[in-house]
Amino acid sequence: MRTVHVVRSMFISTCLIVSLMAMAVLGQTPAPTTGTTGASTTSGTTASTATTASTATTTAASPATATQPQAATFTAIPNITTFEPGGNYTDAVTVKATDTAGTGVENVVFDVFVTAGDAQVYAESTSVLPSLPGLKTDNKGKKNFSIITGKTTDFKILVVPHDSKNAAQVLKMVVLDLSTGPKFKDALSSNRSFLELFIGQTFANNYDTSGKNTGFGNAGQLMQLTFDTMWKHPRTRWIPPCPRQPPDVTNELMPVVTTSNGKSVTPQAATPTPECNPPVPTALDGLLHTELNMSFSKFPFNSSTPPPSGTPPPASTGTPLENAFTGTLGLIWQPDSWASYSNTSREDGLPYDAVRWGIFSRAGFTTRAQTSDKGDAALGRGQLGFRFTHHHSRASNGSEEVVNYIPIRFVEVSYGWFERFQNAPTHQAHRRLVIDGGIRLVPLSNKLIPFYAGVHANLGKGPDDVRVFAGFLFKLDKIAELMSGSSTP
Repeated sequence: MRTVHVVRSMFISTCLIVSLMAMAVLGQTPAPTTGTTGASTTSGTTASTATTASTATTTAASPATATQPQAATFTAIPNITTFEPGGNYTDAVTVKATDTAGTGVENVVFDVFVTAGDAQVYAESTSVLPSLPGLKTDNKGKKNFSIITGKTTDFKILVVPHDSKNAAQVLKMVVLDLSTGPKFKDALSSNRSFLELFIGQTFANNYDTSGKNTGFGNAGQLMQLTFDTMWKHPRTRWIPPCPRQPPDVTNELMPVVTTSNGKSVTPQAATPTPECNPPVPTALDGLLHTELNMSFSKFPFNSSTPPPSGTPPPASTGTPLENAFTGTLGLIWQPDSWASYSNTSREDGLPYDAVRWGIFSRAGFTTRAQTSDKGDAALGRGQLGFRFTHHHSRASNGSEEVVNYIPIRFVEVSYGWFERFQNAPTHQAHRRLVIDGGIRLVPLSNKLIPFYAGVHANLGKGPDDVRVFAGFLFKLDKIAELMSGSSTP
């Protein structure tokens, strides 16, 4: 009987020990968390509501892993300032994950969702989709993804990081409220327009009584205000997003095989997707510029009266330069098919050299040195010709150009008509060949006030006007933004 009690006690003790061990083991496995620490980081807006966050979390389809790196700070910063409908923006957003010391954290997993609008996203070696699950940061703690905009003007993107247990961290979710469209019309401080003031000096060619060139000693001031606005190409069609080619899909025909019953069939293959190439520009694709020019300068009127008979000629036969005001309106058309972009620029933030050709026309007037017998106080003038410009850009091709950059160098060759040029006696003498060219001298320039030098030539029958000019270009809109604290040079 005693033996039975001993056996029963040992059995009860063993069961109790096994139960305690099982409870201990179960107590060491906590339930997965969803990121209860860390402040939410947003770009352009505040964190979304809990309903939106839970929807984004449940949609994630990242592969489960045992342990994932976790970042203390998680940000998503847009690299594009202006979006256009139907545009393809490479590396539009940079996602960055850092630890408490500010060092980038590698292999941080995050998901990207387009929750509003018809935009799509893609990254390196991925397809174009409305969502990108399971992206990872590189060895510097960064990862870029690209955006293809649709027809809607506003779209929203959620960037949701994962914690160490691969669960979505709702509290660190980044919400990007982005928009497209011509909002530049509402303000002067815009990427589509620039306001510049050039202040410099011109030096015209001069000759002595024998007609010998004495150099460019005929000097005069030059002050010109220019307001230029760029209008995007009038593309009325919408180019759908171009998907990337999946690695397991080819454009080759599938071979014909024979089944067990002797019938020849062709296996069903996945529908191949077209390669993601930029659209070929047409004649209607390009950039249209409108410009307003107002300048105070010296103009060669040659309006002085001849000396009386018997009076010796003046010491110089150079055309006198007299003060004049000139105002013109211009129209410039630069087709994308006449543009060339190359990844050769060494300027920070502007990696592409953009070379563009275009057609331009100008019409305006120049005030006379003295009124005519009929009281006419201005001379009409007009130009029609070709224009070459070179600038640095963020865009990789002409169809992606959305910023109106001031050219680094330019050349204009045009046919010019002047109501009267240096008192030319015949109508044919009013027809002129006008050549203008300028270049920015980098050693003497900065980002706000660059230094330019160039040449101006007005050639034709009768007297010619050849000058060189040099001076500083003041970017008035950028200076105003910098003084108001809304921009950096």
